[in-house]
Amino acid sequence: MNPWRPFPLLRLLFPFVGGIIVAIWLNPATVVPFWAFASGTTLLFLINVFSVSPGYYKIRWILGLFINITVFLFGFELTRLSVVSNSSDNIGYDKEGWAIAEVIDPVSVKGATAKTVISVRYFHKEGRWSPVIGKSLLNLKMKQASVPIQFGEFLLLYARFQEVVDNGNPYSFNYARYLKNRGILNMVWVDENAWKLLKIKTTNPLRKLAFKLRGRLLDLLRENQVKGNEFAVAAALLLGYVDELGTDLRNSYAATGVTHILSVSGMHVGIIFLFLEFILGFLNRSRLGRIMKIMIMLTFIWFYAFLTGLSPAVLRAAAMLSFLIIGKSLKRSPEIFNILAASLFFLLIYNPLLILDVGFQLSYLAVSGIVLLYQPIYNLIHNGNWMVDKIWSVMAMTLAAQLSTTPVSLFYFHQFPNYFLITNLFVVPFSSLIIYSGIVAVALGSVPIVSIISAKVLSCLVWSLNFFIQFMEKLPASTSRGLFLSFREMLLWYLVLGSVLIFFLMKRRYYFYIFLIGLVLINVSLLLRQISRLNVARITIYNIRNMSVYNFSVQDRAILWYDFKHLDHFQSQLERNIPTVENSWNGAGILKRRSLWLGDHKGVNLSNLLYKQMYRKGCFFQFREKRVGLLKEKIPKGLNKKISLDYLIISHDAKVSIKEVMNVFKTKTLIIDGMNSAFRTRIWLEEAKKLGVPCHTVSREGAFTEEI
Repeated sequence: MNPWRPFPLLRLLFPFVGGIIVAIWLNPATVVPFWAFASGTTLLFLINVFSVSPGYYKIRWILGLFINITVFLFGFELTRLSVVSNSSDNIGYDKEGWAIAEVIDPVSVKGATAKTVISVRYFHKEGRWSPVIGKSLLNLKMKQASVPIQFGEFLLLYARFQEVVDNGNPYSFNYARYLKNRGILNMVWVDENAWKLLKIKTTNPLRKLAFKLRGRLLDLLRENQVKGNEFAVAAALLLGYVDELGTDLRNSYAATGVTHILSVSGMHVGIIFLFLEFILGFLNRSRLGRIMKIMIMLTFIWFYAFLTGLSPAVLRAAAMLSFLIIGKSLKRSPEIFNILAASLFFLLIYNPLLILDVGFQLSYLAVSGIVLLYQPIYNLIHNGNWMVDKIWSVMAMTLAAQLSTTPVSLFYFHQFPNYFLITNLFVVPFSSLIIYSGIVAVALGSVPIVSIISAKVLSCLVWSLNFFIQFMEKLPASTSRGLFLSFREMLLWYLVLGSVLIFFLMKRRYYFYIFLIGLVLINVSLLLRQISRLNVARITIYNIRNMSVYNFSVQDRAILWYDFKHLDHFQSQLERNIPTVENSWNGAGILKRRSLWLGDHKGVNLSNLLYKQMYRKGCFFQFREKRVGLLKEKIPKGLNKKISLDYLIISHDAKVSIKEVMNVFKTKTLIIDGMNSAFRTRIWLEEAKKLGVPCHTVSREGAFTEEI
C-alpha cells in the first residue's frame, strides 16, 4: 500500500511550496502564461476521461506529474503576484510629495515619535493623483506624547519615501529583509505639521473593532494597577501587545528558550478552544445546537486571532482548529497531517510570503515535531506514578518541539538555551495559569473590589514568572551563544534528524546510512569553514550610529578600535552595541579579541595578537600591505606632498571638503563612518560624486568589509 495515500493534501503541499520558494528565489517579473494553466487543466481532464482504458494503470504516473506541475505553477504565479516590488504601480522609494495612505497596523509610541505601517493608496505627481500600492514604515513626529492616529484611519501626508537599507554589519539581524518579507519596501519620516486626518472609512472595520477592543482591555489592566514588567508580560501573553516589553526582559526570555510565550501562539488559541468547548458543551444535545456551537467557536477563535494582531503562529493555530472543528461537526476524524497541510495551504494562498516569516516556520516545525516525535519520546519511559507521568509528558512534548526547531533557531538566533527542559517544565503550566487568571481579570475588570483582587493575583503570577526566568538566565552556562549554522548545515541537520526518526520507525537499514552520511557532510562543512578562515585577514568598518568602530582580524584573532560621539555616555553605547560586534566575532570564528579606544595615542603592542601584521602611528594604520588613514579634524597646514593610502576614513564631522582631502591624500576608497551627521554626509557625497571620487558611506550603504 502507498504510505502517502491517506495524506493527499500533504502530497500536493510539496509542489505548491516548491513553486513559492522558486518564485521567491527568482523574483521574476514575467507572468506564467494562461495557456500553461489551461493546457494543464485540459490534459488532466483528458487523462481522467481515458483513465478507464485497460492500459491506463501503466501510465498513471502521467496524471500525477501534470497535477504536480499545475500545483507548482499555481504556487509560483500566486507568489509572483504577491510580491509588490514586481508591480508597476509600486510606490518604490526616492520619491517626495503628497500621498494618501491608510494606517494598517496598531500604532506604537516611543518618546515623541509614533511608529506604524501605512498602505499608500495615492501619490500626487505631475499635477494629478495617481493610484499606487505598497506598504511603508511610518515614523510620525508628535507635539505631545499621545497617540495622534489610530488603526484604519486615512492620512494626507507630505514625505519622502526612502529605501530601507540593512546596516550591513556582519552576521547581524537583517532588518531590511525582515521588512521586505512583510511587504514593506520603504520608510517615511513625517514632520508634525506635514499631515492631517481624512474622513474616509477604513477598509478593514473588523480589525479596527478588534484593536479598539484590545485597547480597552489594556486600559482595564492599567486602571486596576497592573503596571511595569508585569503589565508588559501580561499584555503580551494575553493580547499580543508587545510595545512595552523592555530589551532586558526580551533577552531574558530568549536566553532561557521561552520567547514563544511572549507572543500569542497556538497554546493561547488552544486554551481559548478548550474553554469554549467546556462552556458550550450543553449545545451538543441537538443538531441545531451543534451548528450554533460550531459558528460560535469559529467566530470567537478568529476574532481572538484578529484581537491579538494575526501573528503567524496564531493564524496557524486558528486555521488548524477551524479545520478540526469543521471535521468534528461532519463526524469525521481527520488525520493531523491533513489538518496541518490544509491549514498551511489556506494560509499560503492567503499570503505566500508567510513562508519567510520566522515565527511561521517555527510554529509549523514545533507542531510537526510534537506530532512526529512526542509519542516515541514519551514511550521511552513508563511510570505508574501519576505525577511523574505528567511531568514526563510535558518534558517529552518540550523535547519534541525543541528537536524540530533547534536547527532553524540556531540558523536565525545563534544561541541555545541549555536549561530549556527545566524552564519549560515550569513555564508551560504556569503560563496557562496566567492566561486563565488574565481572562478572569479582564472579564471582571469593571467590577469593584473583585477587579482589584483579580488584577493583584495576575500581577503576582506574572512577577513570579519573571523572577523565575531571570533567575534561570543568571545560572552558570544557562545559554550557549555564538552557535552559527549555515543554510546548508541547517538542511543537513534536518536530513540527519529525519533519517534517524524514519530508521527507528521503519527499521530500514539505508535510512541509518543516510543518517551517517548526513553527519559526515556536516563535519565536512564545518571543516571547510575552518579551512576557509586560514590566513584570511579582514577589515570591517561597522555601521553603528554615533560611533566609530573598526575591526582588524587575522584568522581567529581581532583588534577592535572604537570611539564615541558623546564620551559621557560611552559605557551605555558600548553595552548596547556589544551584541553587534560579538555576533560578527562569533560568526567569523574570532577567539582572541582586544578592544582599544581610538583616543588612546600611547604606544600599544599589537604585534603578538595579530601575528605582527598590524601597526599604528597616530591616525595611520598599517595592516598587512594595506594603509588606512583616519581624518577627524582639519587637515594640518604645511603638507606639500600627497600621502598615499588604500582607505581614508572620515569621522567626527571633520571640517574639510572632499576637494581639500583629495589635494592632500591619494586614496583608493574614501569611507564615511557612523560618527558623522546626515547633513555633513550628504554634502560630502554630492561633492565626491562631482569629483568622481570612490566613496563608501556606512550609514547609507551598510558596513564596509574588505577581505585581504
